[in-house]
Amino acid sequence: MTTAEGAPRVAPQVLPPDLAELPPGPRLSAALASLDLRRLTAHQLAVVIAAQNRQIAYEQSRLLAAVWELGHTPLDVRDAVVREPDPVPFAMVEAAQAGRWTQHHANEIRDLAYFVLDQVPALGDALATGQVDLEKVKVFKRLLSNVVDVTLMRTIVALALPSAVHGTTGTLRSRLYRLRCKLSPEAVRRQRERDHDSRYLAAHQEISGLVTLAARFCDEQAAMAALEHIDAIAAATRAAGDPLRRSTDQLRADIALSLLAGVDPAKAGFATPADRKGVITVTVNLATLAGLTGLPGLSLGSRSCPHATPTEQAILSHLTAADPGITVADPGIAGLCPQCLAQAADLVLEPGDLAGYGPLVAHITRQTVAQLARVSIWRFAVTDDHGRQVAEGAIPADRLPDMDIEMRRWAADASAGPDGRAHRIPTAAQAAFVRARDRHCQAPGCRVPAHRCQIDHRIPWRSGGPTLIDNLYCLCRLHHRAKDEAGFTYHPTGSGLRWTTPAGHTYLTRPGSRRSRPRSRRRRDHRSLGIVVTAAAYRHTSRARDGMA
Repeated sequence: MTTAEGAPRVAPQVLPPDLAELPPGPRLSAALASLDLRRLTAHQLAVVIAAQNRQIAYEQSRLLAAVWELGHTPLDVRDAVVREPDPVPFAMVEAAQAGRWTQHHANEIRDLAYFVLDQVPALGDALATGQVDLEKVKVFKRLLSNVVDVTLMRTIVALALPSAVHGTTGTLRSRLYRLRCKLSPEAVRRQRERDHDSRYLAAHQEISGLVTLAARFCDEQAAMAALEHIDAIAAATRAAGDPLRRSTDQLRADIALSLLAGVDPAKAGFATPADRKGVITVTVNLATLAGLTGLPGLSLGSRSCPHATPTEQAILSHLTAADPGITVADPGIAGLCPQCLAQAADLVLEPGDLAGYGPLVAHITRQTVAQLARVSIWRFAVTDDHGRQVAEGAIPADRLPDMDIEMRRWAADASAGPDGRAHRIPTAAQAAFVRARDRHCQAPGCRVPAHRCQIDHRIPWRSGGPTLIDNLYCLCRLHHRAKDEAGFTYHPTGSGLRWTTPAGHTYLTRPGSRRSRPRSRRRRDHRSLGIVVTAAAYRHTSRARDGMA
């Protein structure tokens, strides 16, 4: 039998039966070396890629261990095995020459070896067993470089490792920064102030003679607002028909340069976007937003509670000491037991999320939202005890002081009819609900923010799929095309989405937790703690006031 091109079909080579589960080491290395990659199907090659990545991580772990050992071995002793407790001078000169590395790279490898073998051995074990690769280890090191407390560093690694095994470097970076914001907010604040004081704009000449402009250490909300403005101009230009047929990235670069040069984009040939939805979007826990003593609902409990423990009181003391800006009411006055008060203090330190950027430390979140409140329409989202969104809507300005609001989930679908076939295009309320729920593209590892995504019918409209929020998901343009044109499919599960590739593999997406740990059943009486507020900035137009997406 021949293929469409006339080339003879080749029967695929049979993979070792345990290749997908084989731990890295000599056996896996031998199994991989026995394969002829030209005789494998797409499904088999995906299995090989995963196995090869595990094996590479194992070899990288051995390389780091060898560099660490050399760093503590006297260079002039050849007839005995000797190790020094302190690093040996010039050992990394030997390592650089042996590895054909620059001295800078040798020092970087040494620092990584010290990081995974001495400071966070759990991460070293994960690398050796192929659960994470060296790129993820570098993300851990970069995000934890300013954490001086080794115990705190190991705590953060322990909390982030489970998601690091299944996630990408992007999701890991966001998770680590969120943990730092919550567990060490003062250190994050100091580093942010130092970096912001060092902000600069630089021009770097490329090999071709063109120039790269880089602005570093910019304010988060200003930077995201600038990017959103550029995106809007680019989208309007493409919609109007760009005569030069530039890609979106080319348009964004040209628009940014025109703006920096003081040229009116309209005079430079770019289209002017219509009044549109917000400059930036921040998602913030209600307790983080309001602060502990100003949070409605915290004084509704009884004055005595049977489940207070000394450990929980200690947690409360630790959390409040970490952020001097938190004022903790007397539990007897507030009507809360120390456990519920500790829960509230924990929530006050929960970082917010800036769309397209990532976590914001709690006090920066409060500052950002306070600025947005002057020019924004506020929207809220209600989540259940598992973090799943069940309602979303706008909050009138006169209702902001009272956040104890309940909505029915089906309200967003009120105009879609009982079978969801009344209209194909999602309503403004449906689009707002889906974007608030998903936050970003729902493909595995993709972090394109929801406002830049398309809303996809999971079951296509042409196949009878309803325009109901349970059938609508945010997908970026690439993953939307992959689903519609290349045979990728996805289905909801109890904990996220299960994606199936054309090659026959499945990958799970896990929704980002709004909290660091699940709420226990005995804490559900404080209903307002389950409300998450999304503050979205709008231009003051009639479309914005009507809630149009």
